Amino acid sequence: MKVRLSFDTFFETITGIDSVDIDIPEGSTVGDAVDVFLSDKSEIKNKMNDKKLFLLGDLRAIYHIAGTVVKKDHPLTGGDNLKILKAFIGG
Repeated sequence: MKVRLSFDTFFETITGIDSVDIDIPEGSTVGDAVDVFLSDKSEIKNKMNDKKLFLLGDLRAIYHIAGTVVKKDHPLTGGDNLKILKAFIGG
């Protein structure tokens, strides 16, 4: 199923990425979607590498769906727009 990850202005300014659509298996959680984003070897990483930025470790953030704060174990459904606020990439 497809879900969209949307990022806040701070993350977008640093990475040039404001949102990305990812494909995850049915029954996936917020944490699963974040793992897919972090392990993606394609366009996302290429944009980051062009800016000499590298993803290390976990993506720490506040997660929202439809204005409601959710945790990493929250189940996702196809078409969800997961907003990732105050994202911090660290090791």
